[in-house]
Amino acid sequence: MNQKKMMISLLLIVAMLLSLVACSSEDAPKAKDISGYYVLESATIDGEEMDVELLAWGEYELFVQLNEDNTAVFFNGMELIDCTYRNGQLKPIEGESMVYRVEDRELTLIIADGEMVFKRTSQDVPDLEELAQALAIPPEVGYFKFDYATDGDVTYTAEDFAVPVDMFVLLYEDGTGYFCDGSELMEMRWADGEIYEVEEPDEIVNYTVDSESLKFEQDGLEMAFERSDDTPPDLEALREELDPEVPGYYLMTKLVMGDEEMDLTILEDYYEVMPFLLLNEDGSGVLYDGSDLTDISWDEDFLVAMGEPTEYTLIGDELTIAQDDMKMVFERSDDTPPDIDALRGTSVSPVGEYVIYAYDMGSGMEYTDIATLSIYADGTGLYVIEDGESESEVVWDEEYISVGGIEYTYEVDTDGWLYLDGADGYFVFEPKDGSGGGTGSDESLWNNDWYGWWIMTDCTGDLVDFEGMWWDMCAKSELVNGEGYMMLWDEDYNSIYDLIGEMYFVADDESFTSDEGYFYLDEFTDELSCDLAYSPAADMLILSGDYSDSTCSYHYEIYLRPWGVYWDDVEEFYLPYYYYDWYLPLIEAGEPMPDTLEP
Repeated sequence: MNQKKMMISLLLIVAMLLSLVACSSEDAPKAKDISGYYVLESATIDGEEMDVELLAWGEYELFVQLNEDNTAVFFNGMELIDCTYRNGQLKPIEGESMVYRVEDRELTLIIADGEMVFKRTSQDVPDLEELAQALAIPPEVGYFKFDYATDGDVTYTAEDFAVPVDMFVLLYEDGTGYFCDGSELMEMRWADGEIYEVEEPDEIVNYTVDSESLKFEQDGLEMAFERSDDTPPDLEALREELDPEVPGYYLMTKLVMGDEEMDLTILEDYYEVMPFLLLNEDGSGVLYDGSDLTDISWDEDFLVAMGEPTEYTLIGDELTIAQDDMKMVFERSDDTPPDIDALRGTSVSPVGEYVIYAYDMGSGMEYTDIATLSIYADGTGLYVIEDGESESEVVWDEEYISVGGIEYTYEVDTDGWLYLDGADGYFVFEPKDGSGGGTGSDESLWNNDWYGWWIMTDCTGDLVDFEGMWWDMCAKSELVNGEGYMMLWDEDYNSIYDLIGEMYFVADDESFTSDEGYFYLDEFTDELSCDLAYSPAADMLILSGDYSDSTCSYHYEIYLRPWGVYWDDVEEFYLPYYYYDWYLPLIEAGEPMPDTLEP
C-alpha cells in the first residue's frame, strides 16, 4: 500500500471514530439534578413508626440539604453534619457513609435499624449559622415546668402536691439557675449531670436531660420537668411572694382535720370576733381562737405558744399551720385588728351593777343570785347579800377589787361579765342590766365548755355488741340571743376537729332544745331536749335519742356538766369513767378543757 492510500485510510478511521464519539455523546442520559431542601416526612426505627414532631429539635425539623456542587448538610435533630453525596452515598466529612435513594421528590436515607423519608420542599432553608449557635447551647439551659413525680409505684401530679406556686427549674448557660419546689425558691449550680443548691453545696443530685425534659431525684421521688417556651416567672416578684414580710394581722379562713374541712361560716353567728393571728414586728403576737387569747412569739420558722413551737409556712398573704392531721389557714387582712386589751378584759372598766351568778369556794362551782355588786367610778363600791342582810364596802383600782378587806384580781370580758379571783374563792358576776352577757343564766351556762359521758342501750342488729358501752365526752357550746351551736367529741371521735356530733339549739334559763344536727349515726328527726329542773344537778344537761335503720337500732343518752365543776354532789352512777384519773387532775391544776379527749 502506497503512502497516499495509507493516509486516506487513517483519515477514514479518524472520521469514523469521531462519528462514533458523537453518536455516543448524543445517546448518553444526563445525570438527574437532585439538589434541594428535603424535610423529614416519616421515620421507621426497628419497624416502629416514629413521631416526627418528637424527633424535631424545638422549632427545627430534621432535614437534608443537597447542594449543586455535591456537598450536603444533614440535620439529625442533635447536630449539623457536613457531607458529600454521589452515586447513592451520603458521606459525612467524618464518619460512615449512608445509603440514599431519590424518587419522585422523596429522599430515603437508609440507617442501620430503619429508614428516614425526606420530602423535597420549596420552603426556605433554616439559617444554618443560627441553628449551629442554638445547638451549641447545652440542653440543660432553659425553663422546665413540673410534669410529674414518681416513687416507682405511684405517680403524682402537681395537684397532689397542693403547693401555692408552680414548681419549675430554670437553668442558665453559665452554670447557674433556680429550682422552685412550690414553696421555696432555691439558687442552684449545675454541670456535667450534677446539680446542687448553693446553700447546700454538699448535697449533689444527679440529673438527666434531653431536648424535651429534665429529671432528677429528690426525697425519694423522681421528678420530671418538661421544657417550656413560656416566659419564666418574675423571680423578684416570686421571691417576695414566697418570702413575704411576716408581721401582720391574719384572719382564719380554713380549718381542716384529716380530710374534713370545717365550714367556718357557721361560727360567724356565734363569735363576735372570729379567730385570728396578730404578729408584731418585735417577734411577739397573740392567737385568738374565738374565745381565748393566747400570747405567742414567732420567728421565721415557728410560732411558739405556751413554750411549744409549731412550724408554719407563709406564702404571699396566706399563713398555714399544719400539725399532725390538722391544718389552720389564715389570710393577711388590711382591716384594723381588734382591741387586744379589750379581748383580755384589761381595758374594760368594771364600773357597773352586777348580780352574782356563780362562785367556787373550794367545793365546786355553785350557782346563785343572792348578792349584788355595785362598782362606782370614784373607786368605791358596795357588795350586798340578800337584799341588805349583809353589806360590804368595796374599793378598786386598775389591778384589784377589794370587798370587805379581801383583795381580788379581776377581769371584765367583752360581754360585760366580771370575774373576781381571791384567797377565799372565785366569783362570777353578770351585768345587772342585761347588757353584754344577756339576761340570765342562758347566756352564761350555754356559753361553756362541757365534760361528761354518753351510753348506748337497746342495741340491735349490727350494733348488738355495743349494748351498755359508754364513752367519756367533751363539748363546747356558744349561745347568742337564745340561739346556739354545740360541738361534741368523745374518746373515739376524740377532737374538736373530729366530732361525733354537732347541733343547733335554743335555750333559756332552764331548758335546752335542739331539732337540727346529728349525733353518731343519728341525724335528728325528733327534738332533743332537756329541762334542767328535772336533772340531778342544776347544771347537768341530759339529752337522749333513738336511731334505727334496716341494719340496726339503739337508744343513746348524753350527760354533760360545765368544765371545772366537781361531780361530788351526784350519785356515783353519774360520774364519767375517767372523772378521777383524767378530769380531776386537770381542773385542780386550773387547766382549761383540751381540744382533744385522750385520757
